[in-house]
Parts: sequence; structure tokens; C-alpha cells
Amino acid sequence: MDVKCWFWKRVKKPKYITSQNELLIFYAQCGTCGELFRTIIRKNSELSQNFEQENTYEVHKELIGSYCPNRIHVHLWLSQGLKLLKQTVTGGILLTEEEYTRLKEEKNA
Repeated sequence: MDVKCWFWKRVKKPKYITSQNELLIFYAQCGTCGELFRTIIRKNSELSQNFEQENTYEVHKELIGSYCPNRIHVHLWLSQGLKLLKQTVTGGILLTEEEYTRLKEEKNA
């Protein structure tokens, strides 16, 4: 009897932030024109410590593309280990690195 226990499988959260040495990188897409963004955050200068919640960091970014005047507001909350805890994005969406790469290749084809 082959019973699949779907409830035991751990659902993987999308990984919206990648870490490379002293940088954090996230990807976004404009909700109006579809323009893609690769955004770099410097760990040593662009993280703001959140004193309301112990050992967390915040990042605020405003992205403006070259195709339309839409602004994408990104607000990220990170743990002490720089893992994404929560995010709010207006004017666009966050993408995983895989989604960004796929969309970039589709646009270049």
C-alpha cells in the first residue's frame, strides 16, 4: 500500500534574498511595465538595526526604472542571521533568482 503523506513534506519558502560575501541581493519586477531589477544591499552600510525587535535589521529601497515612472517601494525585515523575516512591496513584486533569470532570458530571446 503506497500512501503519500503530503502533510509531512515541508513547504519550501521562496528565497528572495541571496548573500554573496558582503552583499545581499534581491530581485524585483515592476508591476506596471514588467521591468526587472537586480538590487544590491551592502551589509556593512545599508542595514538599519531595528531596536524595537531585538537582533533584527530593516532595509528600505525605492526602485525607479528606465521604462516607466512607477516607483517600487521595498521594505525588508531581516533576522540577525540576515534571513528574510517579512517584506512589503508596493508597485511591484519580489522575485527569486530563478524567476529573475528565466524572465530575463525570455525578454532577451
